[in-house]
Amino acid sequence: MSERQTRIPPFGLDMAFTEALERYIGTNRKEALHAELGEPPASYEEGTKVEKWEKKLSTTDAQQETSGGLVPYLRLTSGSLKGNEFQTWFRQDFFAPAPWQEGEFNHKPVEQAHIAFDVTVKGVQLGPVTFQVTHDDTRQNSNDAPNTWLHWPDQVANILHKNDFTGCPVVLTRDEAGTYSLEIQ
Repeated sequence: MSERQTRIPPFGLDMAFTEALERYIGTNRKEALHAELGEPPASYEEGTKVEKWEKKLSTTDAQQETSGGLVPYLRLTSGSLKGNEFQTWFRQDFFAPAPWQEGEFNHKPVEQAHIAFDVTVKGVQLGPVTFQVTHDDTRQNSNDAPNTWLHWPDQVANILHKNDFTGCPVVLTRDEAGTYSLEIQ
């Protein structure tokens, strides 16, 4: 550095590192992007949720041990939906825009899609995580099981195994842009 150049002080925080980290983790990146573009943060959230579904996680959904063992997927049951439309609603409405293809689960043919979700668990944003979604019109024939399942990817399953979120709401949304979100509250 020459004598004429001024020294710029190093980067510093005027708050505790843990507080800064908590604020960073709690930042909604979509709101930050819209704020950077000069839009008020609330403008993104208002009216953009096209589809929404929620239910409270059962012990099985929350990946906790039961007498029957772990089930590595979230059964998309009626939750906040009325009647039996949950057997068709997820495939024909909520996940309709997804790239569905033929697949196999438990040696049975199914329709499957791999979908990126913005995942938030108890306020901590994990970012985009790809989930496998399977649909089989005949699942309901066996104990009235739901036809559509959201399979827990390892990253999320590990969090669920280590923490008991039984009874916590899980909320799935799809916005106007086709972005899927999963939040465990």
